[in-house]
Amino acid sequence: MQKKYLFLVFLLLQSHFLFAQLPSETAFAYPAAIKIDGKLDDWKNIEKYPINQFPYGNNIQNKEDFEAFFQVAYSKELQELYFAITIQDQENLLDQTDEAAWNTQDTYNFYFDEKHDKKGSGVILYSFNETFEQNNDLTKSWDKELREQKTAKWENIERKIITQQGKKIIEFKIKINRTLENGTALGIDHMLVDLDTNENFEMITWTNSGGKSSYVGRLGTLILLDKQTELVKLQGKLEWKIDTLAIYPSKIRIYNPSENPFWTNVLVDSLGNFELQLPRGEYETELHTTLMKFENEYKKVDFDNTKVALHGSSVSKFQMTISEIEDIIPSSGILLDGLGIEDEFQVDNFIRTYMDYYQIAGVSLALIDNGEVVFHNTYGYKNYSTQKPVNKRTVFEGASTTKPMFAFAVMRLVERGIIDLDKPLYLYHEAPKDVQDDPNHKLITARMVLSHTTGFPNWAFMNPDGKLNIQFTPGTKYQYSGAGFEYLKDVVVKVTGKDISTILKEEVLDVFEIENTYFKYEKGLEKIKADGHFGLTPTSMNIPENVNTAASLHTDPQSYAKFLIGILNKKGLKKETYQEIFKIQTLTSEKESIDKGTAEYFGLGLFFRDSPVFGKSFGHGGNNGDFKCDAMIYEKEGKGFVIMTNSDKGDAIFRKALYKFLITGKEEMNP
Repeated sequence: MQKKYLFLVFLLLQSHFLFAQLPSETAFAYPAAIKIDGKLDDWKNIEKYPINQFPYGNNIQNKEDFEAFFQVAYSKELQELYFAITIQDQENLLDQTDEAAWNTQDTYNFYFDEKHDKKGSGVILYSFNETFEQNNDLTKSWDKELREQKTAKWENIERKIITQQGKKIIEFKIKINRTLENGTALGIDHMLVDLDTNENFEMITWTNSGGKSSYVGRLGTLILLDKQTELVKLQGKLEWKIDTLAIYPSKIRIYNPSENPFWTNVLVDSLGNFELQLPRGEYETELHTTLMKFENEYKKVDFDNTKVALHGSSVSKFQMTISEIEDIIPSSGILLDGLGIEDEFQVDNFIRTYMDYYQIAGVSLALIDNGEVVFHNTYGYKNYSTQKPVNKRTVFEGASTTKPMFAFAVMRLVERGIIDLDKPLYLYHEAPKDVQDDPNHKLITARMVLSHTTGFPNWAFMNPDGKLNIQFTPGTKYQYSGAGFEYLKDVVVKVTGKDISTILKEEVLDVFEIENTYFKYEKGLEKIKADGHFGLTPTSMNIPENVNTAASLHTDPQSYAKFLIGILNKKGLKKETYQEIFKIQTLTSEKESIDKGTAEYFGLGLFFRDSPVFGKSFGHGGNNGDFKCDAMIYEKEGKGFVIMTNSDKGDAIFRKALYKFLITGKEEMNP
């Protein structure tokens, strides 16, 4: 009994300890008279909120090396917000060259979501220091009001920066376009970029995430209160109806559905506990996302007891259950015997069922049979907030499905002797600067790039120091890398004397007569492009100004299907060249395969799966975070699909389910 008691005490202490470590994503502001002068006399007795999360880097040695916090107040009469950011930093590095940017020096970044709409809204970014200022291009925002504003307006901000003896004070006020009153909620966040002479680089934020300018869900919440408002504590505990489950969502959302509604996120600890101070009132709670990952598979979670009457400090329990998706996978794939009218209804039902379960905003699907597109339909929305529907001309970010198109262009150049697959690339064009001192860079060839054996990481920013490196002897094993494709792009541009857009048009789009396909920003593209989503919240429009040969494709499934069908029909290249593309260049390290006994490998630019039951298939997937897509065609039968989604959960449709539904059937999947 004593041991059991001690164990319970340990759990309670552990729960309290874990809970106490959780940072807050909610701040409160009260009316105050603030003068923007870089002095803090008028900030006495105003709460300090630490800026101490590290979405990137964490080489801070101690508080003297770096420490920061912010304070906030407001004026209802003047419609102004006031901020004071205090930074302790041993070094204050400024870049006064013409190439100065937000990440080449110590900068302060303020993220602002003025509307803070529950359905989603756009984010404004102000980035500045003593000598530098930059804002985000709002013409790329999906939010129409911000898009028409074009840029964040510096005239809305008055700021003062004082730096002395390792301490920096940033004080500023910002004019607000909406009425500020008790209970008003705004989305805000702070990010400090800290560079040191030893080349350490950190991004330090209030709430722990990067990419804040693209997605409002990554910001914290500021709630404006009057001095008479009393805050009471809401303590909560998430519980599973099935007590064998022991994982919990990382955060939940608290919503106040009053005349002046607001929402905020609250972090949940590893035992399912959460705590937040709020004004008295009626609240609703909901999961930040209804999906949770169990053993690499997302499951929908139902959340009970969602209403809370908060009139004094209280403890509430919320029960969760897993809801399974409806079993609509046939015993054999519906494409096997050809697609009929009834099958098309099944396809529509399949897509809509999975969209609803996994909260996917929009889908566009093309089906291929006997080497032809026999079905193309669209579902859902380009933007869930505005409810603009997807249509057959809507383009999606193709992400890594860019790579096979670029690879095809390279192989056209190989056939003409313009580039040699096995000649070291440095002999054509110097290697990226970061790897020039590594002798292994002299081993890298075009073949290694197209088969993902260069030794490069996927991208340099994934390394702790943000620099590109070679992680093993090139050519000796598989490691997926987009950085290699960008290096090969520079080589191709050098040896052809043409820009990469012209090369891709001449060597790919013109060869296969592909339309409605883009590799970088072109006028009007934003009107037909879908917006990405995390959950059902839209993200900012991201159309690159320059071609990225690993990731910047924008197209629709029917257009991309023309490319796959052209490859199937061995168009545009000699037979011997296609044999080189299709043969095993490197086996992938992926353990999971779609059906038993399947070999998975890369040829040149294309991913292959060789199944003992269904034969060889080829294609490529794509993942830009808020866009996910897949494209695959079975060589022998000429059957396949191209699916594009504007959702971070889009792969839940095609990772296994779509293969089963169209090709393998569930019986073959479980031999």
